[in-house]
Formats: sequence, C-alpha cells, structure tokens
Amino acid sequence: MGPMLLIDKSLVNGLGRSHIPLLHRSYHVVISPTLIREILGDLVKEDGDKDPQETVSLLAGRTTDGSAFVLSDYRKMAFASLTGEEVPLTGQIPSFEAVTVRNKRGELGYILEQPKEIELLRKWKSKQFSAQEFETAQYIRNAGTFDSSTLKKNCKEILKSRPGFQSLDKLVEWVDSDFIGTMTKQEKFISAVNLLGLLPHQKKRVFEAWNRESCPPLEVYSPYVNFIQRAVYIYNFGIASEKLPSGKSAKSHVDLEYILYLPFCMAFASGDRFHQKISPFLMRPDQTFLYKDDVQKDLKIIDSLSDGDDPREKLAEFDASLTLTSWLEHLDGIGRASQKNSSRENSADELSISEIMGMIDNSYVVSDGKRYKESKFHQSIKELDLEQRNHILLDLVEHELGIKQGLSFKERRETFGVENVKRFYSSYADIWPPDTDYLSMLRQPSGKNRACVYIDFSTEPVSRVIPFLPIYFDSFLMVDPALHPWSMKPEMNPIASPEKFILDTYEYLNSVIFVMPQILMKRLSFVPDPSNFNSTVREDLVGRAKKRVKSSTPSARDLETLQRKSRRMIADWLACLPEDKFKEQIKMYDPSLSEMQIIDCMNYFREERRKDPRHLPNFDLSKKGSIQFWRTGGNLEQMMLVSELTSSVPIFESDMRLAEVCEISDPQSEFHDSLTFDVPLFVSNDPFLAEIIRDLDPFTEMRKLINDLLRWKEKPVIKIPAELSKDLVGCAQALEKHLDEIGKAIHLAFSEDNHKMEENFFADSHAILRFHVRTLNQLGIDIKRKNSELIGSADNNANVFVFAEVILRDGFVYRDFV
Repeated sequence: MGPMLLIDKSLVNGLGRSHIPLLHRSYHVVISPTLIREILGDLVKEDGDKDPQETVSLLAGRTTDGSAFVLSDYRKMAFASLTGEEVPLTGQIPSFEAVTVRNKRGELGYILEQPKEIELLRKWKSKQFSAQEFETAQYIRNAGTFDSSTLKKNCKEILKSRPGFQSLDKLVEWVDSDFIGTMTKQEKFISAVNLLGLLPHQKKRVFEAWNRESCPPLEVYSPYVNFIQRAVYIYNFGIASEKLPSGKSAKSHVDLEYILYLPFCMAFASGDRFHQKISPFLMRPDQTFLYKDDVQKDLKIIDSLSDGDDPREKLAEFDASLTLTSWLEHLDGIGRASQKNSSRENSADELSISEIMGMIDNSYVVSDGKRYKESKFHQSIKELDLEQRNHILLDLVEHELGIKQGLSFKERRETFGVENVKRFYSSYADIWPPDTDYLSMLRQPSGKNRACVYIDFSTEPVSRVIPFLPIYFDSFLMVDPALHPWSMKPEMNPIASPEKFILDTYEYLNSVIFVMPQILMKRLSFVPDPSNFNSTVREDLVGRAKKRVKSSTPSARDLETLQRKSRRMIADWLACLPEDKFKEQIKMYDPSLSEMQIIDCMNYFREERRKDPRHLPNFDLSKKGSIQFWRTGGNLEQMMLVSELTSSVPIFESDMRLAEVCEISDPQSEFHDSLTFDVPLFVSNDPFLAEIIRDLDPFTEMRKLINDLLRWKEKPVIKIPAELSKDLVGCAQALEKHLDEIGKAIHLAFSEDNHKMEENFFADSHAILRFHVRTLNQLGIDIKRKNSELIGSADNNANVFVFAEVILRDGFVYRDFV
C-alpha cells in the first residue's frame, strides 16, 4: 500500500485493465462522493452501441478493485467544521461514522464499519440496479452540464475595473490580496457560510458556535471552510476571466467538487486539464498532482520496485518519474498510519456503542410523494426560506411530469393522472402548511426594483411575458398560482377530488417548467397568497372587493382571451370523451351531419389535440368532469397588499384589471397627477437571452431610471410636490431616449454571439410594457390604509402608485412556445 491517492472519473476511465490492480496495490485509493455520482450518471448515458449497465459495472469494479477509503460529502465536513468539529487538512480521512467502543480494561477505541458506498459500488459491479438508481442517474445527467455565461457576466462587473490578468498566477494573487484579503472578518465568515447553501437552522447553529468562540477569523476557526471559500473564488474568477477552461457544455463545476476534497489526500490523479491547471494553487507543499498518462507509465515502474527490496536503491534510473517520487515521499507515513489503525481496531474486545453523528442532508427532493410530516424533514419545514420552497416546488414538478424518471413527452402525456395530482398537492400542502409565516416571506427588502406579475399562468402568456422581464427588473414575483389545499373545501380540493383536476394540474406543471430557468437564476420567485394563510385577511379582502365592484363588463381584449382559452378547453373536453358521447355532442351541434362526416370531425378534433403537447389523450372526462382555473391573480385589494409588502410594481395584461386600477386614481381628484411611458417587450425561446443582454448599457440605464421612479412609492407624500412631477417627466424622457438603442443592442448581441436570429429570437418587439405612474384618490388611500391595518403595519402615507400593463401590438399572432 502506498500514499493516499484521490482519483477522479477521468483516471478510472482512462487506465488500462492491467493497471487497475497495480493502482490499488500501490496506493490507498480515496473515493469522493463526486466520483460515485459521476459513475451512476453513466447508467442512463447514451454512448453509441455501449451498454450503460456494462459501463457502470466496469467503472464500479475498477474503483473498488482493492482497498479504498470513502470521503464524506464536503458539505457535511464543512458543517461539522463550522460547528466545532476538527477536520484536519493533513491528508487524513475524516470520519463521522466511527463507533466508540470500550474494552474490558475500560480503554476507549473506535470501530469503522465498511462504508455503504463500497457496498453500493460492488452491487453495481454485479449489475444490480434499483429503479430509484435509474431515476437518480437521469437526474444527475440532467444536472451534469453548466452554462458559464451567467457566471462570467456576474464576475465581469467585479473585474471590470481590474487590468487583464496575464496568467492564472496573477489572478490567484489578486483573489488572495485584493478580493478575499480586503474582506472584514465578518464579511469573510458570512460569505463562506452562504457559499455552502446551509438551511436556516444550520446557519443558526453555525453562528452560535462561532459566537461561543468569540468570533475568531475564518482561517483559524474553520481552516477547511476557509479552503473551500478560496477554491470557489479562484474557480469563479478563473472561469469569468477565461484563465480556467469552461465552455457552455463543460462540466468544470463538477470538477471543482473534486478539488474540494484535496486536503484529504497526499496526491491527486486526474486526466482533466482543468484539474491540472487549478490544483497547484490549492495543494499543500507536501502534495502532488499526477496526470493520468504519467500514472499509467509509472505504475509499471512502481510494480517493479515492489519486490521487497528498498525501493530507494533502484530509484536512480527512474528519478524523473513524478508519480514514483510522490509514491516514495509518502510511503513511510502511510505505513505508520496503517500500523496505528490496526492496533486500534484490535483493542475492541466488547462493544459499548455511542450515538453516531447524523448526516447533514441538504437535499429536499421529494420522491414518490412522501409527505413531509411523515419524513425527517418535517421539523425543518417552517425554517425554509422562500428560495428553498421554490426549489422544492421545481423538484415536485419535475418528478410528477416524469422528467427525473427520463420519460419521453409522449410517455408523460399518456401516464399523467389521478395519482400525480394527489401526490403533487399532498407534498405541496406540506411545504406550505397553514401556520407559514407568510408575512416575513413577503417582506423581503431587496434594494432593487421588483415587479409582481399578474398574467394568466398558462404556457402561452408565460412564454411571451416572463423571459424578457429581467432586462427591466432585477427580480419579479408571482403570487403562487398553485391551488392551496389547506384553504379549499373537499369538493373543490385537488387532494380530496384529484380526478377533477388532472387537466388543470398538468397545465400548471407545464407552465412552471417554462419559468424554471428564471427561478434557478433567482430572478423569479413564487410568493404566498396572504388570503390562503389567514381567513381574516381573506374575508376582509373579498368583502371589500364585493362592496367596491357593482358590475363589470369584460372588454373586447379580455373576451378574446377568455374565448381563446375556452375554445381550447372545449376542444380538450370533446377529444377526451368516449366514442359514443363524442358522437352525441357533435350530433347535438349539427344534426344534419352524416355518419361519415361525424367520424371525420372526430378524427380532426383528435388529431389537433394530439399535436397539442398539453393534451392528455387517455383522460376520461365523462364521469367526474374537469375543473380548470384561469390563474390571473387576486382582486385589486390583494394586488395592492402584495405590492406594498414586497415593494414591487404590479404588471398585468387585462383591461378589467386596468379598469380596477383606474378606480383608485381619479383624474378629477384635486391632487391628481399621472405619467405614462412605454418600453418594448420581446419574445424569445432562449431563456438565457435576457441574462446575456441585460448588462448592456441601455438596459442598465433603463433599470436605474425605473428604480428612480419606484422610490417615490415609499415616500410619505399626499399632495404632489413639484420635484416629483419634474422627476417623473425627466425619467420618462430619459427612458424614451433609449428605445432605439435597445433594438440595436439586441441585434448586436446576437450578431456578436454568432447565433442565427431566426432560430432563437423574434427580432421585432411583439408588445409594449406600458408604465403608469399615478397618484391615489381617496379610494386608493383608503384601500392602502385598511391593508396596513389588516396586517398590523404602519401606512407609509405614500400617494404614488406605479403599475404596468402588457399591450400586444396589432398583428401579433398567438402561439404556444412548447
């Protein structure tokens, strides 16, 4: 046995069959969780004629073909380090699974069981795979690639004022001295904790432990987390400055995880050029990086030196061998460590087992609809923040649509049914329990301009409004369009009556997929509807709305939208009917049709529905019917309440909504003032387009100007001062100046990015986003004041209300981007 050698998949995959036994004889192989995940990911990899199960079997066998140590997940070790556990960075293997034992003489010892990961790899070697492992493999494959363009943009702003770095060495010097080196003790600690993505209750434990130690510097308190922080920043800025390799399809974010295990080995072997470039800056002086090709050649040399003689006597002819040198440097230390471990294990004459430290599990993925109240996560639900709940929602959606299971679109449509509805809403109800502190989630002062979107939450409007909002807003919200089972009667409850909600749930889940990129990029958040969590709030908002609304007549635009949606729902309903009932409905519509014409009509309907990816061909509506919702948000009172709580601009696409807003801003009132200006909206089927172009100068200036407008929402004014009117007019004029630049910037961005315009972008603006800045009349002031009383907060006495409406241009053709 030789030194501790950390290996990655490129090494395991690249060594010849004859070299594997030599590797395990010459080194103590160190296996990271990242390697295990990468091996499992190949279970669903399409690679020509290769059998994926055979590939995984081969890789698993190569990994466990001798002695091996398995590392704990780096997050678990980091959390342990931050809460007072010692995590040595000297090449040892930290273990949190050791069992305390006491012999007859009362002496303490420890026993380490064989890691379950080794058993797992041996099972895979024998081609034994569970259904859950196939599902997990698909999830790993889906998450295995990383688009570094957003990361580059985010870091570019920081690097903008810095001269270009001539080499990676210079960049690392800058990270150490001018970036991390300029942080205060508190900034550095908080930044490091945030990098780990800990849950709120975990963060609480970390800060309590740090305070107990009088808040020492991070490098003193937790050397391992200090190492992680430095590695991540070198990676981030290395990718952004292109000093480290990463294309759009690169997996350097996965390769970075291997780097985070460097402190727990003597040498690291890899065939990855990314590892070769970054490792020297993060290794101890006594560590060595070994490139795969060198390992392969030198293993034979090591084998020839392992015949019992002193290897140093034979070293002269091989003194250029880096692998061999590393092996010899660490040989004696490993031998002593092995003897020490052996004597410790032999002292266990009888067992007295203490509690084993539990794993820290940061994954809140729901599988098979398991209820949170029945799971180990139940106690943590209340501590989840808004972002975490949004990510759980995405996991639920992917699971119920069969994305994680690798189902094709056809298979999803054919298998979606009652169980999916019941399972989804059962889990959804658990992540939004009735006692959720919804006010703290809505009150999230960000210091940035935010919008709250009130549009029909279905694929067509979502696809043409949401993707381009990031160019005008730093973030935007939607009152969560999902049904809230806790506040619904059984006959209208998707858990109690799931068969009625199959089509509605399928439409909702598919719409969530459309906004998934914006959620993952932290642009969009679903926020809780206050009326779902407080019956007093619900009754008050509805009661006031009923008193206010005497009668309403839908506009032509709203009627057209409603008719278009209704036509599709009726077509769905007809196409889902059994043969005899379908014929019956057609005859009722036109009794003069012949039998052949009726059949032709049925075939046409079903063919059209078959082309619609949201249509469920096996759904039978004849027994229970179907309930579908038009999700456009709540009433005016609720919209104003959410807008005030979140400091956001309401955006909507409805004349009825506009008419409601006009009720609270009467042009005839004594102090009325108003301003209107337009900005263009564009349609794109590339969810990252807005992220690519939002930092261009015209858009940066636009957001700044919009932010200037929004600050008046917070000012305690009743009468309109002259400087406000001047400000509003000045901002509007400045905004209008940029409109021509915006169109040019978009086209320029595409020409520079070597994309074909027609493949990714509909070049002309399809709609305008019309901003309205108005002062409130007495009704608006009353609604604001009563909302403040309802939630127990002080009214800021601001008299300015900002909102925006989406107006489609003439000639726009409705289509679904599916």
